[in-house]
Amino acid sequence: MDRNLYKSSFTEQNPIKWMCPKCQKAPIKIKEKTLNFDLTSQSRENLDLLMKEELRFVYTCIFKCRTCSEIVTSNGYGRTIEVLDPKVDDLESYQKNNGLMDQMTFFPKYFYPHLSIFDIPVKTPNSVKKEINQSFELFFCNPSSSGNHLRIALEHLLTHFKIPKNRNNKGKREPIFLGSRINTVVQNPKKHIKLDEVIDEIKAIKWLGNTASHSGKQLTKSDILDGYEMMEHVLHELFDNKKEHIKKLAKKINENSSCNLSYNFSSRIIHFL
Repeated sequence: MDRNLYKSSFTEQNPIKWMCPKCQKAPIKIKEKTLNFDLTSQSRENLDLLMKEELRFVYTCIFKCRTCSEIVTSNGYGRTIEVLDPKVDDLESYQKNNGLMDQMTFFPKYFYPHLSIFDIPVKTPNSVKKEINQSFELFFCNPSSSGNHLRIALEHLLTHFKIPKNRNNKGKREPIFLGSRINTVVQNPKKHIKLDEVIDEIKAIKWLGNTASHSGKQLTKSDILDGYEMMEHVLHELFDNKKEHIKKLAKKINENSSCNLSYNFSSRIIHFL
C-alpha cells in the first residue's frame, strides 16, 4: 500500500496514479473534458473580500481505466496553490514573479465505485470484506466513520475464528466487548495460535477503532492508513498462502538434483535460442 497516493491532491495536468478499483491492473485517468469546477456560494458571495488562495471550489470529474474501461466518478473541493513555475528558467523572470504560478489543485472527498486502498486476500471472510470496503468508501470524506468500519471488520474477524461474541448472564444473552474478546486470545495463545501471531496488530486496530467509535477525537487519514497497514498485514498472515506456496516450491526444487536443474535450464535456453 502506497500511503502517499491516498493523502495526495491532484491537478488536471498531474493526476495521481490511483489503481482501477475493478481490474487493479492500471491507474485510472481523468476522462477528457469531464473535470468541472466552480466557486462555492460562500466564496462567490465574498469574492471581493477573500484572497485568491482563500477561495474554495467544488469539482466533479470522471476517471476511466485504460485497461478495462471501468468508469469512476469523483467529487470534492479545490483551491488555488502557488507552485514553482517550470517555464521560469532565468534569474530575471524568477525575480519578477518569484518563480511561482497559480495551480488549481483538487482534494477528493468521494469516489464511486470506491478505490481499493489495500489488497484484501481472496480467502478473507465476506463479512470482513464488506466492512473493509465500507471503510474504503468513507475514507476520503469521513475518516472517523471509516475507522469505525475497520473496528467492525475486526469483530467479524474474531467471530470467524470462533471467539465468542455473546455470553449468558443469568439466562440473558449479553454481548462481549471487543477488548474482552481479544483477551480470550491473549489468555489462550496455544488455542488461538494464528490470532496470537498478530495479536499486537489486532490490539492496535482495536484502539484506533475505539477512538473512532467512542471518543470525541476526529481521526485523520494518516490514522486510518496506519490501521489499513496493520489490517492488511493481519489478513495476509491469516488468509494468504504465499508463505506455504513458497515453502512447497523451495522443497520441490531442493528435492531435484542439481544435474536435473542444470539440464532443464539448459534445455530452456536452447529452446529459447
